[in-house]
Amino acid sequence: MGWGALAIAGGLWFTLQALIPPVIYGPFPYHLTLRTPSGAPLPLARLRGRPFVVNLWATWCGPCRRELPMLDAAATRNRDVPMLLADQGEAPAIVTGFITREGIGVNNVALDPSRGLSQAFEVAGYPTTAFVAADGTIMQLQFGELSRAALADGIDMARKHR
Repeated sequence: MGWGALAIAGGLWFTLQALIPPVIYGPFPYHLTLRTPSGAPLPLARLRGRPFVVNLWATWCGPCRRELPMLDAAATRNRDVPMLLADQGEAPAIVTGFITREGIGVNNVALDPSRGLSQAFEVAGYPTTAFVAADGTIMQLQFGELSRAALADGIDMARKHR
């Protein structure tokens, strides 16, 4: 009887998985322009044509603070897949002070003062990481703190998308 219940539950699970369409996140919002920590415009269109990663974070977010050193190190190692660490809605002085104290590379950090990426991705919580394919398709949105393995898998998925 137990095996029968398990078989029915398994069959139902596989049927539902086949009927539920995959999540489509849509195209990346290249029209947005962020800012560098020094205040210069940083058009997202410069990322067009190659896979990349965008991490939404804030200095007050504990999980963000824990994952930023790992993301910064990965951005330095993986030059072929750019990573943009986009602070959401904080003043430039707060972000600059934070990245200086924490030793985060300024070249990987962007400011999104109006939280345009949060609105485009329809997220309210941080950290959130978007893995984007070269054609601009958002392949995955990872909500919450990333592990090294999840980061590597997301980058691999974005690289392989055709």
